[in-house]
Amino acid sequence: LLVVIQSSTTMPTRVVIRSPIPESPEANNEAGTQSRRNRTTENLASLNDDGSVDDNRKKSNDRRTGSRTEVRQTLSRYDISASHHLDYYFICFAASIVLLVSFQAQEKIMPDVIDRVIPFKNDYTFFLSIAGTSTTGVILLAHFDKIVLPGLWRRIFHAGSEGELVVAIALFCLFAFNAYICTSPFSLGEEVPNIFFSAWIAVVTSFLLIARWMEGAVSFNAAVLVICELRIS
Repeated sequence: LLVVIQSSTTMPTRVVIRSPIPESPEANNEAGTQSRRNRTTENLASLNDDGSVDDNRKKSNDRRTGSRTEVRQTLSRYDISASHHLDYYFICFAASIVLLVSFQAQEKIMPDVIDRVIPFKNDYTFFLSIAGTSTTGVILLAHFDKIVLPGLWRRIFHAGSEGELVVAIALFCLFAFNAYICTSPFSLGEEVPNIFFSAWIAVVTSFLLIARWMEGAVSFNAAVLVICELRIS
């Protein structure tokens, strides 16, 4: 508001209050159009004659990409022994141990069972139980290794790592084939319940591991984008 005060020796003081004239909608539209034109002009000014992007724009994009890579590496340098996937590896390891122990026990306690099992399924049950136990055992040791190859394990098993996805898919394929060998007709799973249930527990757990990896990868990438935007702004 504009306040005007007039004084005189013969007349009393008079105060006049004037309200500003509101801008018309046409004026606001013209101002918005002009602002968009200015931004377009600035964008065109960043282009060279041949249509390529200016060096300053390229440097800005490089800084953005470099910042994102730096943040990704920073978030990856946490202790993988606190990983949410460690429980799934432990369950798969325990299921493989039960499968191996049950296979060894049935040969001594129920030797006649072998006669009702296809020979190659009996052999494959033993080899696959050894493979599952050794593989998951190495993965568990890798999560707690601080001396031998800690950098390698962090690169493989950090959140959102494609290497861990490959490991999870390989475990699922291994345990799925093992479940077929152990639970199909004329197999040990028909005679020994521990073998039957441990085989399917490993399959379900490895599948849930892949699903959990996908959830963690989405959260990890979202965190990287948010932190990069905060850094740049």
